[in-house]
Amino acid sequence: MDIIRSKDNSKIKYVRNLNSKKFRDEENAFVVEGIKFVNEAFNEGADIKLLLISEEALNKNEVKEMMCLDENKVLVCSNQVFDSVADTINSQGVLAVINKNIKENNHIFNEYKFIIMCDRIQDPGNLGTIVRIADAFGPAALLLNKGCVDVFNPKVVRASAGAIFRVPLIYAETDSELINSIKANGFYIVST
Repeated sequence: MDIIRSKDNSKIKYVRNLNSKKFRDEENAFVVEGIKFVNEAFNEGADIKLLLISEEALNKNEVKEMMCLDENKVLVCSNQVFDSVADTINSQGVLAVINKNIKENNHIFNEYKFIIMCDRIQDPGNLGTIVRIADAFGPAALLLNKGCVDVFNPKVVRASAGAIFRVPLIYAETDSELINSIKANGFYIVST
């Protein structure tokens, strides 16, 4: 297996560009970093586009198990190159690029009895916590309006502690359209 040693490699640039919300939206993908979170992605059947592993992490048993993906999806790079794309300071040397799983909001009202609507939440840690809460409620969906921090922001993904793979996510175009849809489908709106 070839080891990527250049930060200018096209796949490395692709991963680095996923730090931008605009690029995440264009590519319909986001990054998950760390052994626990990448394992969670595997366990939940997430659509993994790419697995990036540092040379140092190759010796870890948990990482060896992850290499079952199609060899075209697994990349190994030098520790320096990995650190150039990692969001965390003391990285575990593993990250995955995953396709977003966003639901259409016209179907959610029939599928879920409990929907948490997030209105203009700006703090990534808070939104990640709400994703975990939605997961704890069981079959609950998370509805986000355009004023919220990007749910695929690396800090939100980390704060969700893997729940982002289990909670259906829906984006609302406008607040009035959203509220009318909620009421028309027999849901009550409760605010705090």
